[in-house]
Amino acid sequence: MPIRNQKPSGRKRRAFMRFKKICAFAMAMLMMVLLASCGGNPSGTETTDPSTVGTETPEETQDTAGTEPPDTGETGSGTDTTESEPQETTGSPGGEDTPRPDTGLGIEYLEIGDYVTLVYNAGTCEVEYEVERGLGSRQTVTLTAQMKDGFLFDGWTVGNALVNERYNGHRKPITGRSDELTYSFEVSSDTMVYLNSSMTLVYHANGGTLSGGASDRETYSLVFYHNPNTRPEDGSFVRDGYTLVGYNTKADGTGEAVSLGGRIQAFGAASLDLYCMWEENTPETDFTYETSSGTAAITGYTGASETVVIPQSLGGYPVTRIEEGAFSGSGMKKVVIAQTVSTVAGGAFARCENLETVVLFDASFEASYEWAGSSYGISDEIFTDCDNLKDIRINTVYALTNTWQSYSAGNLDRLMWAANKKKVIIIGGSGAHYGFESGILDEALGGEYEIINFGENANITSLLYFDLVEDFIQEGDIVLWTPEPGELTLGSTSCGYRFWDFRKSDYDFLKYLDLSLYSDLLSSFSNYCATLPTSNFTSFDAQLQSVNQYGDDVSTRVWNGQRHSYYFNYSLEAEDALASLVSSITEKGGSVYFSFAAMQRSGMANVQEAEVLAFEEMIESVPGIISISDYQDCIYDDDCFYDSAWHMTNEGARERTEQVAKDILAQLAKEGK
Repeated sequence: MPIRNQKPSGRKRRAFMRFKKICAFAMAMLMMVLLASCGGNPSGTETTDPSTVGTETPEETQDTAGTEPPDTGETGSGTDTTESEPQETTGSPGGEDTPRPDTGLGIEYLEIGDYVTLVYNAGTCEVEYEVERGLGSRQTVTLTAQMKDGFLFDGWTVGNALVNERYNGHRKPITGRSDELTYSFEVSSDTMVYLNSSMTLVYHANGGTLSGGASDRETYSLVFYHNPNTRPEDGSFVRDGYTLVGYNTKADGTGEAVSLGGRIQAFGAASLDLYCMWEENTPETDFTYETSSGTAAITGYTGASETVVIPQSLGGYPVTRIEEGAFSGSGMKKVVIAQTVSTVAGGAFARCENLETVVLFDASFEASYEWAGSSYGISDEIFTDCDNLKDIRINTVYALTNTWQSYSAGNLDRLMWAANKKKVIIIGGSGAHYGFESGILDEALGGEYEIINFGENANITSLLYFDLVEDFIQEGDIVLWTPEPGELTLGSTSCGYRFWDFRKSDYDFLKYLDLSLYSDLLSSFSNYCATLPTSNFTSFDAQLQSVNQYGDDVSTRVWNGQRHSYYFNYSLEAEDALASLVSSITEKGGSVYFSFAAMQRSGMANVQEAEVLAFEEMIESVPGIISISDYQDCIYDDDCFYDSAWHMTNEGARERTEQVAKDILAQLAKEGK
């Protein structure tokens, strides 16, 4: 089935009607919200020209009996002509007190006629369409693209996006394509069509040179994303005696900085110029080192520079290890650790009181597990008593891992894009990813908010998500927290073993974090790096088809017959840290709402109500968190669950979203909003 979210029809319209009946009282209190929600396209206005609607004969109508009558706003011709109004804001991600530029229109999943779902980036183009009805169920759809200045038209494809051809594994094939701006085709069944568009990245060696015939420019597909990833460290740029440590939008380094392979905010631009940023390697005479088995290990440092750049080789031997105490008590402010280094011993940089910035690569760190305990190529213990260390930058050598976790790439991208827009950000584990149909929430809130489903995995501390989104909050934003009960989902100083799997798409997420909140940030990173040499990779601009523009899973999910049990006796391990982050959100004018994760009816039959209410009371004990749901409204029939206690079926996700939307509307009414 196609992903249908922008203009719901058929089964989804019936879901909306159920929803409107369920929350009639809330809608009455928020009549303005109801009026706004009656529009067809929550992210913009779609105009249709009735004079171009195809003619239907009675015989043709009879041939298609049994199908739902088409909406006149969906058949015929239409142009997405919405213009986005810039918003003046104060503050920006990272804490800078400057207005955020407008980021333009978003990713659209537009339903056309009875069968076609068109996926395109409305920030790069406008689309006109026409539907002509033929015999029986057949329809001829004509699409015309008009590209906005500078953006590239990469053609129409059917079945999958062009960029996804580079994916391996279970991806749907491309079954049709056209390189013409106007594309006509006949359909009689559900069909996904993609308007493939891209932007241009232009690289400047900036004192270095291009290597091995590498190009100084590349295109980045924007069919799924708003902001591009930059080129990883692949040897394209070289400069004798220097290390490439990142890119910048200005040659002198005063523009927007981004790591190698990191995602950079494009602000709706069709092209970006990126300049290589180089750091001169520290002279070999400033190090003491030992050699063994063809490698070098640094044992000491005698220099006095503010920036230390560890070279990839010393004395002709690759540097693979930094010994304990090698830089202890040194006065540098910044250190760049070469990508050849696989092990940094504990205490190697202890008591470096001036150290503020560490630059790493994801190329070589190791991890091992033995009965006596685990060891890591790099760990948090190497920076003991480095109280001023606030900035860890990681450069990419390996591209995006070709795994199911890669869907998370769109979450931070959408958050960056919506920085100056009013938004609802859903925080939770995979129960949130599989438990919402955000188009329903979008519709219920009248298209007033951008919906970002940041539900990822229960094996990641929720501190990460509060820490990330806090930088992007503005007045009127809502953080909806729906955690599955668990140590990590309720906030832990431990990152969790899935932490890095879901962040591979952009290591620059670290610049939004308070690093002091996490006890094993580097140890877990080392553990992750150890898996990369044997991983499969894909392009940063590819995306799973099982995820929509909100971040919801849209694969077909049906109950597997299992029944589950639930347990609520958990504590808030990192309550002070959580409270601090919630306070920062509310001080910026945002709200933090709590709703229970969806629970299976038979599994809850053996849970005492007092246990659930105590869990809710614990959550509400954090100042600023408001519980908006009755736990009994979060219990659903057994067949609403897919393959775990938290993963819902498609129908379950619809029912759950309707209920949560009702709860949000009621809370907004209570607050007079």
